[in-house]
Amino acid sequence: MGLFLLQGISTIGATSPTTDEPGHYRYGHRILRGVAARWDDSKMPASALNALPCFVSERIGSPVRDAGEFAGPCDWTLARLPTLLGGLALGLALASWSRALFGWSGAAVSLGLFAFDPNFLAHSTLVTTDVFGALFLLLSLRAFARWLEVPRIRNSVLLGLAVGAAFISKYTAAFLPVICVVAAILCRGRVVGRAKAQVGWASGAAIALAIALAVINVGFLGDETGASLRDQRFESPQFRELSQVPLLSSLPLPVPRPFVEGLDRVFHREREGGGSGNIYLLGELRAPGSDGFPSYFLIVGFFKTPIPTLLALALALFLFVKRGRASWNVDEVTLASAVVMLSLYFSLLFRAQIGFRHYLVAVPPMFVLAGALGPWLSQTRGRLAIGVVGLCLSAGSVTRHGRDPLSYFNELVDPTLTYTIAADSNLEWGQTAEEVEAYLAAHPDVLRAPAKPFPGRLLVGANQLTGVVTRRRMEWLRDSRLRPIGHVAFTHFLFEVSDAEAGALRLEQGDPPLPPG
Repeated sequence: MGLFLLQGISTIGATSPTTDEPGHYRYGHRILRGVAARWDDSKMPASALNALPCFVSERIGSPVRDAGEFAGPCDWTLARLPTLLGGLALGLALASWSRALFGWSGAAVSLGLFAFDPNFLAHSTLVTTDVFGALFLLLSLRAFARWLEVPRIRNSVLLGLAVGAAFISKYTAAFLPVICVVAAILCRGRVVGRAKAQVGWASGAAIALAIALAVINVGFLGDETGASLRDQRFESPQFRELSQVPLLSSLPLPVPRPFVEGLDRVFHREREGGGSGNIYLLGELRAPGSDGFPSYFLIVGFFKTPIPTLLALALALFLFVKRGRASWNVDEVTLASAVVMLSLYFSLLFRAQIGFRHYLVAVPPMFVLAGALGPWLSQTRGRLAIGVVGLCLSAGSVTRHGRDPLSYFNELVDPTLTYTIAADSNLEWGQTAEEVEAYLAAHPDVLRAPAKPFPGRLLVGANQLTGVVTRRRMEWLRDSRLRPIGHVAFTHFLFEVSDAEAGALRLEQGDPPLPPG
């Protein structure tokens, strides 16, 4: 975790603000000043943690302070530190669970996979809620597994706190009830089935629900709690229909209006594709809100994960299959249920396929289960050596990529061709803006993303090149079969176009020829 923190600190100060960070910070800024009203869908109260350092600095009289709601943080490094600490907590949480299941060797494997995972490293250094969402979802799963085995008051309280925190971090927590029901059904033969225990589960569930609702209300400042469905301003047809159901529509809701509005807007945006660019995978573009690609997260995750980690996960899966499901305990069933249910949802139902970051909530349970490799690796010196070598290779793979883990792709992809696999927040999310501007200032002869063919050197960002944004602008280059001769900061690609190639391409496009000389 020390190495994870060092990598994170190095990254925090090296990357420009990404596309989503100002909005997340703005909502956190508002929450700390007593305003929970929404202008967006997915921004959550957990972002108040990112706004807290500047808020405290201002309160103690420091000259370093926020200029206003729209100005961004007093200092991006300060604003990103809470997320890095959230990443630290996530790593320790999954290592703790792995140790409880597989011992210290299992904890070492799980923590090693996490500490050198470029996706968690990248999103632990941004003002977003992906890492907080993953952290509290994992804590909710562990609390649920404990509660399912022993539904006493203490475990019910912990479950409620964890679930409430998950719901004010990311709306993916809405799938926690589904995961818990599936896990409970699968575990029915592994837990006590007496009437007394069933009464304990019923009362414990009520306690957990009450505490979760209290946390949600605190997070959203109790803003118009008690409003009914018909009092809400819904955008999605599904929620509007729900608000027309007799009796149900008039019941007061035990959650704040911004919580309900955000859930509605997230659902509507994910269904309709509003606010996001085109969906892109392996050279194919689809319109926002389309059905997307069932294999999107599998393929993107495969190329954005270090190869040793892929091998470790595959070997861990083999060991679990070999053991047989009958030998799995409640914790393992709960973890596996989360992985399977989230994977099915993101593959078959989720339409906002704009980044692997959405799937990050399913990865910590995988890493905990991969801790089963620990006892197996520690059986012989040879296996232990293989594990150490794999860890070093993962560390080297992430380190070679420099201080921008967000654009990481593993060694199976040429760094100049990563855009042929995926783009958007998988590759270019605005994090290298300053580095790209510095390159263009030092190379004034390089043209930036010309809308028509020109000879010379051209620099094009991944999102424009693939058509994720400005779909038609660089269509001529996508169709030209030209390949980059290099890249700038892994996110922008350098092409060299000859006079003859430019002339031929302009002729194909129906553009007037360039003047001689």
